[in-house]
Parts: sequence; structure tokens; C-alpha cells
Amino acid sequence: MTEMVRSNLRPTPPSSGGRKAKRGFAVKVGSARRLVQRYVAQESLEIPTALWRDSLRMFAKNTSALAVCRFGLIMRRSDMVKQAKNTICLWYNGDAEEAARFYAKTFPDSSVRAVHRAPGDFPSGKQGDVLTVEFTVMGIPCLGLNGGPAFKHSEAFSFQVATADQAETDRYWSAIVGNGGEERACGWCKDKWGLSWQITPVALTTAFTDPDRVAAKRAFEAMMTMRKIDIAAIEAARRG
Repeated sequence: MTEMVRSNLRPTPPSSGGRKAKRGFAVKVGSARRLVQRYVAQESLEIPTALWRDSLRMFAKNTSALAVCRFGLIMRRSDMVKQAKNTICLWYNGDAEEAARFYAKTFPDSSVRAVHRAPGDFPSGKQGDVLTVEFTVMGIPCLGLNGGPAFKHSEAFSFQVATADQAETDRYWSAIVGNGGEERACGWCKDKWGLSWQITPVALTTAFTDPDRVAAKRAFEAMMTMRKIDIAAIEAARRG
């Protein structure tokens, strides 16, 4: 994030006014950069590039460095007002942020939006500990809650990931299982936090819905012998 700030907070210095004006401008930019970096670190935010661009426009209008930070806070609050009506809340035992960051680096259209710390002590933690994490998994808004060891994940809830080919299937399967997860049957696996994932090739779904129910049954029976789905074997079984 620091590199992101450095690469984007580069407003154009004044073209007139001599060395003194340019030196004063440099001080202003440096001050703003430090304030913004502090704000980002404090809030653990993933700020889009567009926000920095808007901040630079404010520089162009000679707005103060502090206002740029306040602008960032306003944008963040505005974003929260537009929060999704339905958000999946996932329970973790103190490691919601670790899980969210793993999902963000593993799957497309995924990111960590914000990390919120507890304003006071709670049953499974103390004031200042990470309490909730806002994140997105493949476009689905989620909230990770560090609720403690009382409740565990189960197969009653799972994410089903549709994959286009064997390479994509292998990539997600290996990422989850290779990061402390475990293989389950029929394309299911668990990540290291106990959350279940169905890594489901589109070819498998297509085989199940084949109008030829005999072909669909052959594909289904082939799947029942698998852990990670083998697309070539599913298609071969479907053909008979």
C-alpha cells in the first residue's frame, strides 16, 4: 500500500513562483503523503487508484493536505453507506484477516476492503484486536468475524467455484489444499480455516444436466470416485 501511495501522490509542481514556491509545494506534498499513509495504515484500507486521482485534483485546487485525508475518510464513509443489503458473515477464531487476504490473492474479483479493530474488550479478544474484516470473494461481499473457538465451519455452507478448464480447477484446488487445507470427495475441499469449497468444472455441471440421462448417470458415477474433478475422465464417462 505504501508503494501505491508513493506512485500515485505525484501532483504537478507549480510552473511559476521560483524555487521558494516549488520548495513550499514539495513540503505540502510530503506532509499530505505522510497523513494519507497514516490514515491508510490505521484503517487497513485497500484504496482504489481513483481515490488518489481525486485527491490529486484537490491538490490542483490548493486544498490543504489535511483536507485530502478528510476527503479519503468521507469517501470511505460514503462507500460504507452503499454497503450490500446481504453480506455473508463467516466466523473465525482470530484469523479472519489471514483468511481474507488468502482469498484475495487466490481468486479473481476478490479483495480485502477494510479491517476493523474492537473498540473494547470482547469474549474472545481485547480492545484493539481485529474484530471484523470486510472482504469480497469473487464478487461476493463477506464479513469475517473473529468470534472465537465456540463455532466451527461445516459442509452445511460452502462456496461453489465454477471453473472453465482443468488448469483453473487444478490451480484453485492446489492453492486451497496446499495452504493447510484438505481434500474431500466429489470436488469438495476444505481450507485451513475449515471453510468448504466446491471446485466445480462447468463440464461437470453440463454432464449432470445432459438430456441423455444414461450419459448423465455415467458421468455422475465417475465423479463419485473422485476427489479433485478430472474433466477428461468425466467427459469420457459421459460419452460411454
